[in-house]
Amino acid sequence: MTRRWGGGTALLLAALLSAACTEKVVLDHPVGAGGGGGAFGLGGGIGNGGNGFGDGGVSDAAGDSRLHCSNGQSIAVNVSQEVPSIMFAVDRSPTMRMPLDGTMARFAVTRDAINAALNKYQQLATFGYVEFPGDGNDSSCGDCCAGGFVPLISPSNTNNAQTAIMPMMNQCWSLSMQQYNCIGSSESPSGQALQKIARTFRNTSTSAGQLYALLLTDGPPSCAVFDPMAPDFCDQTASQISDMNIGPPKIGTFVVVLGTVTDSKNIQCFNNLASAGATSGGGSSYYPADTEALVGFQIDRILSSTVCRLNISPNQQPFDQNPARIEVDVKNGQPILNTDASNGYAVTTTASGTHIDFVGTACTMLIGALKSSPRSISVRGCQPLFPSPPR
Repeated sequence: MTRRWGGGTALLLAALLSAACTEKVVLDHPVGAGGGGGAFGLGGGIGNGGNGFGDGGVSDAAGDSRLHCSNGQSIAVNVSQEVPSIMFAVDRSPTMRMPLDGTMARFAVTRDAINAALNKYQQLATFGYVEFPGDGNDSSCGDCCAGGFVPLISPSNTNNAQTAIMPMMNQCWSLSMQQYNCIGSSESPSGQALQKIARTFRNTSTSAGQLYALLLTDGPPSCAVFDPMAPDFCDQTASQISDMNIGPPKIGTFVVVLGTVTDSKNIQCFNNLASAGATSGGGSSYYPADTEALVGFQIDRILSSTVCRLNISPNQQPFDQNPARIEVDVKNGQPILNTDASNGYAVTTTASGTHIDFVGTACTMLIGALKSSPRSISVRGCQPLFPSPPR
């Protein structure tokens, strides 16, 4: 799924508004609401009075630190938290024992990065896990099997995702001996792992918002997905990802490539896989991760883009969707600032509805607010200006 961050404006939003333009709603989301994001409670209504841009009041020019409603009225914006479902697909082929950037084994670096990500995000998303290839004990698909599997675990589950996924990964990485000890085939059946994810999302009853697969691998696919006689396994895996992106259900796929890739054919393959999933890692279509720090950075970058979203209620009364006319506060009244394209938020409309998407420091503040107890966020916006009726 494409997550495109709209740039904000250069306006700084402040916590103090004039009494006439400070109609406020506190959104209290209980911990562990499960997939799909629980509804927030609402309060307040419409404030009246005050002056604003267009009616003789203070302008909305850049540098002014207050939010102004052009018609002097603000309204509560009814939103709910986006709680996505995310499945990791992790390569455990023999090449994953190779050191990354001359340090730890690639699998060990991946394990530590996923552990840190789960510790940060498992309150905010539903997680699952599958690895490939299998351990060689499944004769139904020979060397091209997907291996260990952890079903989706929601934030409301008392056995959290971290305590379920880490033991599975530790079967390949001995913490005591600090060595990689997986025994399986040398194939890379990433397409089979993604098929397993697609079946999981189809067969699991979930009200989660967006669905994602996060593929972490150090090599191109080496197994057939649809036609064992067709020679191009990368094309078949890209077709599998494209099918997932089309749905139903629609599953966006991110591709993180571990290690340095120099072969032009492999680079093209990884780009094709990422493009089929309608995701982008910046300069490349896939997310490159050739150092230990970059593995953690790319995983965090991807996950933050999936959880930093507030869904606007379809029954919300009209409001000005210009980010300069919206204020988002955490419970103590501290505003989440919309400073620029890299640290702010934007209102976006997709097939699934209208949302407020956050990026950079604004995303960091939103995550902190959502993880607090109780989770409370205040969102308000200005009523749009409508032409005066003819006399």
